Amino acid sequence: MLRRRWIQLGLVAITWIALGQVVLFDFVSYDDPWYVTGNPHVKSGLQLEQITWALTTDLTGNWAPLTWWSLMLDAEIFGIDARGFHLTNLILHTFNALLLYAALRALTKQDGPSAFAAALFAVHPLNVEAVAWVSERKELLAACFGLMAIWTYARFVTTRRVRWYVLTCLAFVCSLSSKQMWVTLPCVLLLLDFWPLGRLQGAPADAAPSEDPPSNGGEAEQTSTNGNGAAERATVWRLVGEKIPLFLLTVLFCVAIFAFQRGQGSVQSLAQLSLEARLVNAVTVYAIYIRKMFWPMDLAFFYPHPGATISHWHAALAGAILLAISAGVILLRRRGPFLIVGWLWYLGTLVPVIGLIQVGRQQMADRYTYFPLIGLFIALTWGTCAVVPQHRFRRIILAALGACVLLPAMVLTQRQASHWSESTRLFSHALEVTEDNAFAHTNLGGALQKEGRLTESIAQHEAAIEIDPTEAMYHYNLAFTLVSLERFDEAIERFQKAVEFLPESPLPYFQLGSLYYRRGDATAAAGYLRQALERDPEFAEAHHRLGRLLQRQGDAERAQYHLGQAMQLRPDLFPNERDASP
Repeated sequence: MLRRRWIQLGLVAITWIALGQVVLFDFVSYDDPWYVTGNPHVKSGLQLEQITWALTTDLTGNWAPLTWWSLMLDAEIFGIDARGFHLTNLILHTFNALLLYAALRALTKQDGPSAFAAALFAVHPLNVEAVAWVSERKELLAACFGLMAIWTYARFVTTRRVRWYVLTCLAFVCSLSSKQMWVTLPCVLLLLDFWPLGRLQGAPADAAPSEDPPSNGGEAEQTSTNGNGAAERATVWRLVGEKIPLFLLTVLFCVAIFAFQRGQGSVQSLAQLSLEARLVNAVTVYAIYIRKMFWPMDLAFFYPHPGATISHWHAALAGAILLAISAGVILLRRRGPFLIVGWLWYLGTLVPVIGLIQVGRQQMADRYTYFPLIGLFIALTWGTCAVVPQHRFRRIILAALGACVLLPAMVLTQRQASHWSESTRLFSHALEVTEDNAFAHTNLGGALQKEGRLTESIAQHEAAIEIDPTEAMYHYNLAFTLVSLERFDEAIERFQKAVEFLPESPLPYFQLGSLYYRRGDATAAAGYLRQALERDPEFAEAHHRLGRLLQRQGDAERAQYHLGQAMQLRPDLFPNERDASP
């Protein structure tokens, strides 16, 4: 017990040494305005109305009430102070490392390998994005409850008590209600049935050799695989049937999230990105993540999707590597069952975010590896323990190898985390380590505009347009900066380009209406504002602007209607008024 306490303290210490600086960071202008700084529901704190809103909103293309409630709780406690939100993220990540250690120990009965795998998870540079970015609270919460589900499942297998299975289901629901990244958890549990639990017929019962021999008091089903109790092993179908409630939850949440994201327009069609390009990219990205696990350099907040230009030769090489690894772990499945479990964990848990269903413009994302890399950490850790022979210096050798891995990882994690300290630094770093990153250019342009560096901002937006001239967002962002310089004619031209490339979006129409309103052309302004409302009848700012315009024109009845709608949707638009009257 004392040894476990020291391991837990060690995990906390290395996590905070590597990532403690994040509590001093600011919000970034990438998604944080949607989730916190510009979200009136979150800023209001834990109010009944906002709690209800979180249950029904699909604002970000996801259904994640627990994530919203968590952010609201932070706002209630800390106000809109970035340090408080970052502190919560760091605490959650630390807790996740401790949970991973507890879950692996419950599964394998081995302290040393469980501790090292958890330590690697705690300080690996690829996990920086999930911790240092406030908007990724959803990833941390989903992992927290997902790891709880694994731990309670291990308890269920050990005790065969139904309450632990019920807790597994509840933890799984909570994970999916934070983010749907863990939809593959039932399959992961089946892998764990093979190793280390030894519940599948013919599965190895023993964990890999380590400095900690497996406990003799392990699970009943695990010990039964030693020969005498072979008849007690559950069949594959029985174990699948045992997880039917979990699979049903997976199907339910998968259907729901696809509907949400498709409704938001986030899911790209095959006309936008062909099936061939998706498959080629998926194979390539599987290999890239492995390379970044071993060599975590050139990490960025956004990696632009190469589309049809992706190299088929790179994909062929990546495919050959993946096939070779797969063949190796299959051949070694008896001597090293942890290898095939860790490898299939990695391959399977990446499926939802590998790009076969393309959501957004990114090729890949560091945050997507937060769950899948656990599988590779398991394979690497137990594989290393298996190849180091038994002798009196074994513990020293394993400790030295662990230090040689963890210390450089902590240094790289500190360096990578520093790039998340503020928006300009984050986006500039992405431009340094990636090519043709239009999204980073336009985000840097937005950050520079907030700093008042308007000329530099325009240059960044123009660079984005040069890379991708048909993206409406880049024209919109450039127009927004031109307005700040009162270059209205150029701004109108860019907003009209945005309308041309994305006619279903209400935002360019609203901005055009606002510009013409500002220039005194009431007729044109009203026309554009009405078009914005046609596309989004709940666009509060458009109702407010149109209501004020109609007030000036003396159309009191319609003005009152639009101002009333604005008041109902966004009361904060009327900070000094008790109603919508002028």
